[in-house]
Amino acid sequence: MKFQAALLVVKNMERSVKFYKEVLGLRVTMDLGANVTLTGGVALQTQESWCEFISKDLQSISFGGNAAELYFEEDKFDDFLKGSVTTNG
Repeated sequence: MKFQAALLVVKNMERSVKFYKEVLGLRVTMDLGANVTLTGGVALQTQESWCEFISKDLQSISFGGNAAELYFEEDKFDDFLKGSVTTNG
């Protein structure tokens, strides 16, 4: 078995992809509309398609849990915050 990606359910795909591209420097490797895979082991899925996949209604999905994290490292963090570091995505 091989780890592929951390899948995150998102309410707004366009806004989420923009965040991961602009803030973290990730790139889209596959875009299927309701599912988007990015470099760095991050996959996004719309809330609606996720609910359909797990046979639940929208109210069954809760956001804001404190049980997970996505871990990133940056050697030159101060430069990264200034936007002067080229990201490897």
